[in-house]
Amino acid sequence: MSFRTRLFLASVGTAALALAVATVLMSRSMRLSLEQEIENGLINQARLAAETLADQPATTQAAIDALAERLGRLIDARVTFIAPDGTVVGESSRAFDHLPSIDNHGTRPEVIEAQAEGIGRATRYSMTVGTDMMYVAVRLRNPNAPQLAYVRLALPLTGVEEELATVRQLALLAFGVALTAALVLAWGASALLTRRVRAIADVAARYRAGDLRPPERGFGEDEIGTVARALDASARELAHRVAELDADRARMSAILGGMIEGVLVINDLGRLELVNGAARRMLKLQAAPEGRHYLEIVRHPRVAEQIGAALQGTTTDGQELSLSIDPGAVFVARSAPVDPTVRRGAVLVLHDITDLRRADQIRRDFVANISHELR
Repeated sequence: MSFRTRLFLASVGTAALALAVATVLMSRSMRLSLEQEIENGLINQARLAAETLADQPATTQAAIDALAERLGRLIDARVTFIAPDGTVVGESSRAFDHLPSIDNHGTRPEVIEAQAEGIGRATRYSMTVGTDMMYVAVRLRNPNAPQLAYVRLALPLTGVEEELATVRQLALLAFGVALTAALVLAWGASALLTRRVRAIADVAARYRAGDLRPPERGFGEDEIGTVARALDASARELAHRVAELDADRARMSAILGGMIEGVLVINDLGRLELVNGAARRMLKLQAAPEGRHYLEIVRHPRVAEQIGAALQGTTTDGQELSLSIDPGAVFVARSAPVDPTVRRGAVLVLHDITDLRRADQIRRDFVANISHELR
């Protein structure tokens, strides 16, 4: 999956999640607001009804039920009158002769709360009307009608659900429009960002190939531009360092190539990293020795001992020796460790003293001949 696709999907996913959360929160807030509005209306109406009933003269239970029905029509709500023992003595939604079949309401939450605090609230599913209802009960005191202890008003929440359904439809429409806009914006932003990243990658590829020309366009002033400029500066500095190293390597090669001593540089694994021309001639090397173990090139126990000591950080004295590859040649071998603060390794230097030893032998032979003649 490309960077552009991942960025696009991430942007769209974030936008969709934000819109979905906003829709859910708005729907929940709307529900709470509508329910609070209904509850406040029921409380005000219930208090007004309680104050009206407080002065109600003594009357029959049938008259009380008729009053509940009339009050229910006036305020467009379900009205219930409840006696102190929880018996329903008036119900606007039921006929008078059906009142005995209604369950006792003394254990209803809103009635219990009204008994304790004067007013009670509850929301639950009503088995009587088959929908969610909001109930508000208010305690009242009427000495003339002691059978009236509580007035309870109830409204179905179907209106809330209908309004919420309308809000959800509008929210879904807005969600679709916003998501479409987010898709377009995310695609455009991802395309623009991808072009910038691709341009930076192209410049990096040119730098890798050795083309250090500055980019034709700027990197921008945002975070990506800052990173790109830092990479550009690092690439240029690295190229400068590489050029310096190449120059140092060329000078070192020239120096080593002009030396009459043989020089071998060994890394911490015992493998040759550098062998100059003099060493190649002394050791009669044909193939490139770099990368091979020094024991494959210099087969001499004392040399191996010297290099082993140097790899452990010890500088050894020179030793005069001959190699099996050229028994007539005489060498002095010295080894020393590479600076351990830089890296571990060793340097072996071979001095060819064959001519010196041959001249010394000629001198000794000459002196011996002269001494013999003089005797």
